[in-house]
Amino acid sequence: MARKERAGFVLYFTDLAALAEVMDDTSVGRLVLALSAYAQDGTEPQFTDTGLRMAFGLLRSKVNRDKEHYAEVTEARAKAARKREEERRQMSQTAQMSQMWTTEKGNGDGIGTGDGGGNGEGMPVDPRITEFERLKAKFAEEENEG
Repeated sequence: MARKERAGFVLYFTDLAALAEVMDDTSVGRLVLALSAYAQDGTEPQFTDTGLRMAFGLLRSKVNRDKEHYAEVTEARAKAARKREEERRQMSQTAQMSQMWTTEKGNGDGIGTGDGGGNGEGMPVDPRITEFERLKAKFAEEENEG
């Protein structure tokens, strides 16, 4: 799945209020547009006004921190989603194995055949036992009987 790009950036009310106290509306608007372009594609503005350059420099660091935080959060969420999916897959496989080893129709051989399996005595065969171990147990039983 392709990673979604950030849809925007954070500009705090306190930052805007501080800017509005020292700048006129036109300068604040130019700064906000410059921050938007920087957050979107990294474009650095070429301000000649010292106040705009200084304000941009201060807010650029906040944009960078927010961008890093966003990347960390999205990576953590993606990692958690991968983990959940793996757990679901494992649970599904375990459920399929358990269903295959039900005790309802055991034929007595102790080997899972997908037809109900079981050991014929109402006890399920542990799906964790390898095929080799099941065959070994079956032949040991046959030797003891015969």
